[in-house]
Amino acid sequence: MLHKWIRNLDGEPSSKVGSFYEKCLAYSDLAQRAAFISRGQGWVVRKLRTMLPKIRVDGMHADLSEMLKCHEDNIVRTAALLGPELCQGY
Repeated sequence: MLHKWIRNLDGEPSSKVGSFYEKCLAYSDLAQRAAFISRGQGWVVRKLRTMLPKIRVDGMHADLSEMLKCHEDNIVRTAALLGPELCQGY
């Protein structure tokens, strides 16, 4: 979905990954990795909540709103499985 909108805005999406990917792989314990990903999704949630009111393209707003909901749902599910203390940062 993000690649679609980057192309739609005449950009060229990249397959480059940031440091989050490397940090995620450093966790060999799956529960710790899931908690780390959940905290990362919390960061995305905060950014989307700030950004969404400024987006005036209906389709993009809808897609990013769906991403926000999916991330929020994932955080809740992860906290229910692992305990909220592991998933702090949301």
